[in-house]
Amino acid sequence: MPPSNLVLRENAGINVLTETDGGTVRLTGQNIAIADSLISAGIGAGAEGTQAGSLLVRADNRFDQVGGRLENNVNAGAQGNSGNIDIRAATVAFTQAIASTSYLGSRPALDFAGDVEVQATQTLTLRDSRLESNGFLGRVRIAGGEIAVQDSQLRATSTTDAIGEGQFNVVQMRAGATWFDRHRRQHQQSGIGVCRGMCVLDAG
Repeated sequence: MPPSNLVLRENAGINVLTETDGGTVRLTGQNIAIADSLISAGIGAGAEGTQAGSLLVRADNRFDQVGGRLENNVNAGAQGNSGNIDIRAATVAFTQAIASTSYLGSRPALDFAGDVEVQATQTLTLRDSRLESNGFLGRVRIAGGEIAVQDSQLRATSTTDAIGEGQFNVVQMRAGATWFDRHRRQHQQSGIGVCRGMCVLDAG
């Protein structure tokens, strides 16, 4: 049987925060839609060396996120490494949405932030949205046949002096076969797919 459609809306929530390794969320379907809901993976109170699981989205046709938040974070006071957010579909659209892997824990120079990676085989659209990885070695990478970004932010940042602010953080965009890398810059960006309004690529 073909995969069914999956819809989460009206403050729906999935929470797999863990104090040990693991805690993975995997969403699969023909079409997946998330509206005004929270999906949370990561580490709530982990110890040294703890590794969070991943937040995976696999849609055969379309993934839409309208409002709400996808997160895979290490919470304040915790230790361990954040997991990744990995979204793949033919068409991906974010509208007033946030996807975040952030390290908020107690050892910012030793533990790692996860990556945010989005791949659309056809079109990828961001409107008034934010994809971010905050912490050591965090990366944001998006790829699509066509990419349109409007009033949105792609951020991979670190502010800990111990490793040098943003030294190892990377934002990457790929449209067709060309990668555009931005290291330690924050600016209005145009010419990659379509960018309208204030579009920020920040790796610093």
